[in-house]
Amino acid sequence: MTDLPAIVIDASAFLGLFLPDETGKEMESFIKHLIRGNGQMLVPILFWYEILNGLVVSLRRGRITEEELDSVEADIAVLPIVSDQMPAPFIRKRVRDFARRYRLSIYDAAYLELAARYRLRLKTLDKHLLQLKDDFDFID
Repeated sequence: MTDLPAIVIDASAFLGLFLPDETGKEMESFIKHLIRGNGQMLVPILFWYEILNGLVVSLRRGRITEEELDSVEADIAVLPIVSDQMPAPFIRKRVRDFARRYRLSIYDAAYLELAARYRLRLKTLDKHLLQLKDDFDFID
């Protein structure tokens, strides 16, 4: 990892940047502040599939247009996002254990484990993860 400021950001928080009626202004301000500090966003590999799915579903539902989809994909390409590689068996076990212990999806548990492993703040809008704030003080 790097000495630069870094966070783990999940798909729910990240999509809030681009989708109408989400918390876009707050997230935009947060991301701009992170970038000004030369920060990075660390994500598990599944993040990319979740983002693409969220955008395609939003397109289907008429929440965004084709042009907006193209624009979002161009914007994402220049952001300081670093993907965590395929996790080792002990990390996969921790993800599974978090999912079981806290009744999370494997997807949410993957973000939680990544933030815990690197001792980074986890930015999320996911209600299941936000309910764990008392157990994990790095969830925001």
